[in-house]
Amino acid sequence: MNFRHLSGSSATPKTLKFGFDQKSFIKIINKTAVSQSLTNATEQTLMRGHSAAITCTATNKNLMLTGETGYDSDVLLWDTETNQILQRFSEHDGGIIAVDFSDDDLFWCSYGADGWLHIVEIASGDIVCRQAPTASNELLKLSILKFGGRISDPRGFKLALYQLIGISESGLLVKIVFNPKTALIETTVINSANIKKSVMDCEFLQTDRNLAVAVTLSGDVFMIDLTTQALICQMQLPGQISVLNCVSVLKPNQALLQQRQAQQKKNIYQTYGRMEQLDEFVAIGGQNVVCILRGQQNNWQVVKRLNLAENVIGIDSDEAGRIVFECSSGKIQLLVPPDYIQAELCSHHTKRITSMQFIGDKLVCAASEDNTLRILDLCDYNPGLVINTGFTAKTPTYPTAVCLNEVQLVTGFSNGDLKIYDVENGDLLTQIQAADRGVIASISCMRNLILLGSQTGDVRVWDLRGQKIVDQQRPHTQPVCQVQLMKDLKENPLVISSSEDRYLCATVAGVRILDFQLGGPLRAFVQINGLFFCIGGRAVDIVDLKEHKLVDHFEFQQRLMSLCARSDSELVVGCDDGSVLRIGVNANKLSLIEAKVKVHGGSVDKVASFGGVVVSADSVGELVVWD
Repeated sequence: MNFRHLSGSSATPKTLKFGFDQKSFIKIINKTAVSQSLTNATEQTLMRGHSAAITCTATNKNLMLTGETGYDSDVLLWDTETNQILQRFSEHDGGIIAVDFSDDDLFWCSYGADGWLHIVEIASGDIVCRQAPTASNELLKLSILKFGGRISDPRGFKLALYQLIGISESGLLVKIVFNPKTALIETTVINSANIKKSVMDCEFLQTDRNLAVAVTLSGDVFMIDLTTQALICQMQLPGQISVLNCVSVLKPNQALLQQRQAQQKKNIYQTYGRMEQLDEFVAIGGQNVVCILRGQQNNWQVVKRLNLAENVIGIDSDEAGRIVFECSSGKIQLLVPPDYIQAELCSHHTKRITSMQFIGDKLVCAASEDNTLRILDLCDYNPGLVINTGFTAKTPTYPTAVCLNEVQLVTGFSNGDLKIYDVENGDLLTQIQAADRGVIASISCMRNLILLGSQTGDVRVWDLRGQKIVDQQRPHTQPVCQVQLMKDLKENPLVISSSEDRYLCATVAGVRILDFQLGGPLRAFVQINGLFFCIGGRAVDIVDLKEHKLVDHFEFQQRLMSLCARSDSELVVGCDDGSVLRIGVNANKLSLIEAKVKVHGGSVDKVASFGGVVVSADSVGELVVWD
């Protein structure tokens, strides 16, 4: 099997970045940083090195910083051109909150949940400063931290001091001055009366790095002079704007930027006018809105405003003036000047895949804990259809099982409800509330009959035409993992079920006619040529259910979590350590063909195959396509 595509999104705020080559963007899927082409979704580069979910990112030319959550949390310095880890920094405990680079490419910084700020020299990897920001002799907890450049004096000449800006957990702006000579920092809370609002994000301006722009929870946009701590200007976006989450300052052409900086330098006898050269473009994302502002001196105007039905959680820009932004739904879009027309780059699930099934050639339907059903087109890896199940993220209810029934998507939920959607347009056709007493773990369909397997150990057969139960039984004492609906010789419904109680059962009209016990929890099975291929614990077993005998037994070191048949002579198995195994079947004997070791960031709970294409999904939200 060859890797083709990694799908998914963690929807982590403020982590979306442009690639250094301006031909790609970088998104986060749990523990993995993915560099994907702006024009071709099949062109991806995976950067794996973290043991926990990535919480923050920063880029500078071909370098990238990533920080992770967890007690033993690391900061990784990447070369995105070669996809190699240059430095691994393990000085923080409790998780990384923010990372960033200095303007002159000499230093990078990291701030952790332990309250410590580290400033590290890029060339050597040496720590040049380790200090906890404090204000009024009290530890200052930050939620955002941005590394600027050297501070300019009133004449425009740079001093041997570096400036950082942060946001406290209470939403206050914080100015931090770093002195490389003394290896100390000085922290000041900006207490201007007009800025005492809950700040959500901030960024240094490009024209003058002593100026910063900040966006707030109340929808205000501020520009602050960090030298004097004065509020230069304030505006509120037109319309009823509430929350503004993120901001990015568009990067001008480097030659133009150097020209502007040279013009800023004044004669020693002249007064420095900080605003006279100001000409900035700022992109802002918030609740249901993306705005592009242009500021010239004290005048700000809205260049473009996009009204969305989603919450924008991350935004970035490149030197070409393009803007990329990410929504909490997992959708990433591109805006290209001068008209800033929207172009969707990708739209993926943001939480774990609970069930998936191929519904045709190169089409797979996946149900996710983010309360969506997505039909993924494996030609361009974009969803052909997204169905919102009607439950919100605040409710614990989400889809747990999906099955194609001719032109219908039959979906079971964690609260026992059953909903049926039209596969072509996503319309809700019918629903049955409390179709099962517990979580619906598996579904199998045969025209008007729908078989449900429950975590209570029950199996039920529903007749859709009359919306009534025609068969109900409890063949298992533990949660049912998989069910399959068939017909016996008399055309009666034949129920095949597997469970964590280690039994594979066949029942007709409530009577248990056949069963077989394996050595571990029977999580999945497939039927090939009258034999059942099952995974139980750490083994794959071939079972002849009619003869009640074990045909073959093949053990592994990993715990086996999922199973599908790629062909009559090949199985694909997902493991708890993130590995995907290919197992050959020859004359009813099992053998290992290939092992993709730890290719996932979590336990591979679901696998599916059709026409030689394999899709695997894990417990942390990664969905990988193989062929």
